[in-house]
Amino acid sequence: MLVDRCAPTNLLERSAWQFSNEITFQRAVTDTGLLGALGLPFYPTDPAAAQRLGTRPMAAPGWLETNVVQFRDPRHIWHDPSGRTFYLFMRAHTGTTNLGAIARGVEDESGKLTVSLAAAPSGAPLVHIPFPGGHLKFFILFDPLSNLFWLTSSQSTDSLARPDTVPAGRHSLPNGERHRLALHYSTNCLDWQFAGVVAIGDGPAQSRHYASLTTLGPDLLILSRSGNSDSRNAHDCNMITLHRIPNFRSLV
Repeated sequence: MLVDRCAPTNLLERSAWQFSNEITFQRAVTDTGLLGALGLPFYPTDPAAAQRLGTRPMAAPGWLETNVVQFRDPRHIWHDPSGRTFYLFMRAHTGTTNLGAIARGVEDESGKLTVSLAAAPSGAPLVHIPFPGGHLKFFILFDPLSNLFWLTSSQSTDSLARPDTVPAGRHSLPNGERHRLALHYSTNCLDWQFAGVVAIGDGPAQSRHYASLTTLGPDLLILSRSGNSDSRNAHDCNMITLHRIPNFRSLV
């Protein structure tokens, strides 16, 4: 038996331990106004032009590719009994993964729609929300038979890889992984449950992404922008693939 004679003999003694500096949530976060800090943008950006991370561009943060949702459940905190409020769920370009963007549209009696930022019940503005695959284009479908929202989006596996180590066939930043298409469902568009992987390409350049959904009886049909081994890269695809999930409501 080997014994380190320099090691403390009693770990219950304070002198046996080394201590780090102290950091408290109040001083580090609340007092400094960082309660909403998400580390955005994840990489340096310039509003005038895309930054280059080696050969890969990081454009300025933004939102795009909107899904319009209305909440009919009276228990939902964003339910509008008048039926005039809609929520816009959008892809959030931030350089990181699994964040979406949100806004709100309210229709007046003349039919005019006014769009503004959404808000939390506290009144705090709400721009980014946790969202599986919200960093790339996604598709939300409400299914009245299951009374659930269904989502197809891209599943990320290694967004914290250094940009210079990302495979050549992958498009753009490390978070731009496009060859794994996942399916989720939710009652409220915030708490998403994982239902499964719809399709996986045979390599990082063979995408299964930017999908759209529709139901056909008990089945779910998914149309995917896809690529095979002849694809230029994960973005510039050369196929459209159709995927069918039989009895998809049984996944709940």
